[in-house]
This record gives sequence, structure tokens and C-alpha cells, in this order.
Amino acid sequence: MVGVEDAIKTSTDDVIVTGGLYNGVNDNIFVLKLNYLGDTLWSKTLSSPFYGAGIAVEEAPDGDYIIVGTQDDVNGSNVITIKMDTDGNIVWQELAGDSDYQNANGLTVIPGDGIY
Repeated sequence: MVGVEDAIKTSTDDVIVTGGLYNGVNDNIFVLKLNYLGDTLWSKTLSSPFYGAGIAVEEAPDGDYIIVGTQDDVNGSNVITIKMDTDGNIVWQELAGDSDYQNANGLTVIPGDGIY
């Protein structure tokens, strides 16, 4: 089962979609790229130990994609930020949180200033 959380139109008229994908055991973060006709260009699933979902996606100034989401582990819920290139390869990812529950609610990319 797929749950879509966010979708954007890119500067190249493609569409990037993110959300959660239930595989029968746990939820994982998924990212999907479609062309302007709706054809799938690529899809990626990022495994989570318990629960994961992409919450928001934005296009970075360099044309790559920034995804923010939630990823649970045995210690609680953390915010995960992922940068993917235009081919869906992970450029970097960062997990932020402590032993409590943190959740992402949105994302803003400011050219030359950062990700908020």
C-alpha cells in the first residue's frame, strides 16, 4: 500500500512524489519520478527498521531533490533528510533526533542559505 504525502513539478516538467510504502512488514520511504506524460522514470524505496515516510520534497537550486521525512527506530522517531540526484541516487542523508519523537512537517529550500 502506498501513501502519498507530497508531489512537486520540477524545473524540467517532471514530477517527484514521496510518501510511505507498506511492504507487509513495515513502512518505508519511497520516492518516485514521473515524466510529464506520467511514465515512471525511476522509483526508490529506502528501508526503515519500523516506520518511515517521506513527508515533503523540494527541488534544490542545483536541480537535485531534497526529501524530508520520518524514520522510526527502537529509540523513537527521527527526522531524516535526504538529497537525491536527478537519477535517484542518494547524494547524502542525515538523521536528526534523540530518544524521543521528532517528526518532519514540511521543507523549505532557500538558494544560498540552506534547508529548513
